[in-house]
Amino acid sequence: MNKQDSIETLFKNLEGQFDTEMPNKGHEARFLQKLQQVKDTPEKRSGPITWTILAVAASFALIISIGLGVFNTTGENTADPEFKKTEYYFASVLRTEIEKLEAEKDPVTAKLVEDTMTQLNKLEGDYKNLEKALQQPGDQSMILHAMITNFQTRINLLQDVLIQIEEIKKLKNNSDENNVI
Repeated sequence: MNKQDSIETLFKNLEGQFDTEMPNKGHEARFLQKLQQVKDTPEKRSGPITWTILAVAASFALIISIGLGVFNTTGENTADPEFKKTEYYFASVLRTEIEKLEAEKDPVTAKLVEDTMTQLNKLEGDYKNLEKALQQPGDQSMILHAMITNFQTRINLLQDVLIQIEEIKKLKNNSDENNVI
């Protein structure tokens, strides 16, 4: 089927559905007259003045926003108090998990604990870089999200390692029990 056949088929299917009514006599003249009336009406006085006032107000608001942005980035931490609470919570959970990990250190798990601490130090370095980036202008919500993700990653790492240490202890206990018998 070529294009010509498909167009003919379309018109055959739509036959009798087209609007074939003619507009009333003088329709075009009335339309042109209304169009001319719109062109001839004097502008309302409030139109351009309103736009001028809005433009000045918008410019003023923009200048204030830029000024506040410049003065707000003078090195102060721009993180909100809610984030500080979240940061404190994650830091305390992290300390607790590190204490648990260090308490589990013995000759069998020493290497695992040391490797975990190395990874935690790398993640802590990444966190410090994020803190520096937070001081710079930019998308702070994305940086704050990355900081929280960093905390969660460290906590998950510690919890996974603690689970691995428990598994190692169980295997060691099972091995010791089998050797005694």
